[in-house]
Amino acid sequence: MGKRETMRFSKLAVGLAVVAAVLAIALALWGCAPKATLPDTSSAEGGATEEVASMYPDFTEKSSGNFNDTFTTTDMLNAGNRGCMSCHEDLWDVMNMKDGYKHILTHVGYGKAITYQDCEPCHRGHTALTGPYLGDLIHASHYGSATFVEANGNCWSCHAMNSAGNQGDYQLVLWDDIYDDPALGGYPNIDGNEMEQDWVDSRGFFGGFMNGMTQDSAPTVDVKLDQAVTDHDDVFIV
Repeated sequence: MGKRETMRFSKLAVGLAVVAAVLAIALALWGCAPKATLPDTSSAEGGATEEVASMYPDFTEKSSGNFNDTFTTTDMLNAGNRGCMSCHEDLWDVMNMKDGYKHILTHVGYGKAITYQDCEPCHRGHTALTGPYLGDLIHASHYGSATFVEANGNCWSCHAMNSAGNQGDYQLVLWDDIYDDPALGGYPNIDGNEMEQDWVDSRGFFGGFMNGMTQDSAPTVDVKLDQAVTDHDDVFIV
């Protein structure tokens, strides 16, 4: 009886030893196995965010844009960082960036980039047969955009002040409606007023206007006009 129990105990001990050895080998092999590395999505997401942010200006960085680089146009007006086109090269891309949204325009004729001036005529009426009023829509979408806020966007990124009319009569206007107007810079009645133009010219603004733009004296223009019949899709764009 004692001999059988001893043999049974010996077999059990041997079995346990074999199991322990197998586990030890398995653990050793697992430790030596190459580790699977997961992609670091945080860096990719960070890079994508930085790339998107780099597409837009920092509205606190002074720029004269297309204007002559003067204290007024650069440091005061910050003319290069204002208006729709300071961020959006083509508003067509902005209109159709949401899946499921279908604008009434199906395409743009002649491959033209859309600007605010293309949108405003249809949205001016905001009634039947016209587009909706854009003021509230655009304000809400911009101030609800992390990209706009992080770029230090503010009211003057899109707007400007005009003082046309009687003294004290000030109007909040869109930058795109005034940037090429003689009134830009604080002299709303300067167009055709030689006395005011001479005064402004004497203060260092050549020609009597504060919003003059630089143009090459002998620009090279190489334009080839297409003689083919205008494409149907370029004429009927709705």
